[in-house]
Amino acid sequence: MTKKKFDKQKILSILSSLGLIYIIFIVVSFFTMDKSNEIVVLDQPQSTITAPNNLAGASSPSPQARMKKGVKHKEMRDARFLAPDGTRTRWRDFQGNYLLVNIWATWCPPCVVELPSLTKLQEHYKGRGLEVIAISVDTQVSHDQLKAFLYDRKIGQFAAYMDDNMEIQARIKTRGLPTTYLLDPQGKVIHIFEGDADWFSPHATDFFTSLLNKEN
Repeated sequence: MTKKKFDKQKILSILSSLGLIYIIFIVVSFFTMDKSNEIVVLDQPQSTITAPNNLAGASSPSPQARMKKGVKHKEMRDARFLAPDGTRTRWRDFQGNYLLVNIWATWCPPCVVELPSLTKLQEHYKGRGLEVIAISVDTQVSHDQLKAFLYDRKIGQFAAYMDDNMEIQARIKTRGLPTTYLLDPQGKVIHIFEGDADWFSPHATDFFTSLLNKEN
């Protein structure tokens, strides 16, 4: 009986010690963590765009696109993905222009809702130093089904890129969808935007126009 009581007290003592160690770890981590990746609001666009084909559960693009602070200018981890014409491409094939890369999926309502504004952005800056592509990370649809999905909603082929072999998902960690990366002409990530937005709002176009004007 004494031995059992001793073992019980010993176990409780060990558990208490582990709990204290965990609490200390959390406190130390909070004060020493790198806060360079805190998220700040980039803009607050007021959009009137509605969901294509009355997509269930979707609404107008919200003012939730936020730009990560303190993003280090590093090259995007190399990955191959499917282009609209079915050939394989990679980041370096786009070097020479700024590249806005939107990561999305057909099952993500906010992703689909913001595609019309990305279409307008892509058309507005075409040939002016900014390319816009959207890469689907769907795993349950074929490339042909993806293109049909876009065609039915009158979305351009810029969104028909596809991470069919999951290289992007394996090498680039995102905290959710949609997530959008802005690469400079050398292929380095200079901004990361999290959440959906009206990409053709005056605030957004002012941002990209100012960026491009710095190059001229």
